[in-house]
Amino acid sequence: LALLFVPILLLRHHLYAWMDIPPGVEEALDTKRAYLNWGFFFIRAVVFLGFFLLAALTLRRLSVRQDSDGNPMFTIGMRKVSFISLPMFALCLTFGAFDWLMSLNYRWFSTMFGVYIFAGAAGASMSLLVLVITALRQAGYLKGVVTVEHYHIMGKWMLAFCVFWAYIGFGQYMLIWYANIPEETQFFITRNTQSWWALSMLLVVGRFFIAFPILLMRSIKTHPHQLCIVAGWILLMQMLDIYIIVLPSLHGTGFHPSIWDLLSVIAIGATLGFVYLRLLPRTSLFPVRDPRLIESLQTVN
Repeated sequence: LALLFVPILLLRHHLYAWMDIPPGVEEALDTKRAYLNWGFFFIRAVVFLGFFLLAALTLRRLSVRQDSDGNPMFTIGMRKVSFISLPMFALCLTFGAFDWLMSLNYRWFSTMFGVYIFAGAAGASMSLLVLVITALRQAGYLKGVVTVEHYHIMGKWMLAFCVFWAYIGFGQYMLIWYANIPEETQFFITRNTQSWWALSMLLVVGRFFIAFPILLMRSIKTHPHQLCIVAGWILLMQMLDIYIIVLPSLHGTGFHPSIWDLLSVIAIGATLGFVYLRLLPRTSLFPVRDPRLIESLQTVN
């Protein structure tokens, strides 16, 4: 993630207009200068990315050591790290969304934006997990470890975050529409006019009204290949969601597709995939000495 953040740092003056506006020019921006300034922006980015890296490496290290000798202290250690990391993750993700996405339009603000980003990211991450696990099972791994019951559980999580994303998205839209404050409505006005309107409607229909009724069916959630199709669709809609959040701030006059839109997705996916495949063979794919492993193998919905 830190590596992928480098292009944002290099292109920051192109992405964030507030970085090029001197103090005293715009009163709305001056009231936010204590937060929106380059030095504090960079410090927050280091803290957020550093936390994500530290938490991930600590949990992985403890899990690997648990596999080596089965010491229950490592299991307790992972619980403690998770207990501390959960509120830190919420704060870092929320303020990271404020910094890297919402500040693309420094005039707009929404206190629900961080939760909205979390809801989409949680559903997308569960969908990606379904795709990765299915690929590993087809390659001969995790057979007998990941069962149909686990797919059923992951499908229910996908359903839960599908509903949660729609709930937060509608709540944010409804409150801004009802208050009708220009500083708030500008975000949706831009995305509900010209060619952005079609993409916004596709997001609403595709992310909820198509995914929700399909995920309600038990047969879909217990059929790995069918669930993978839904997971792929949700990932596609999540990318569209982020696209609609970012691009109208840069091209408010309408949808202007570019080859760089596709290349950036390929570059990010290829980088993450390369790192994951490099780490994959170094340890066991499942926690072989986790005290709850037998319970997981025998789980029944």
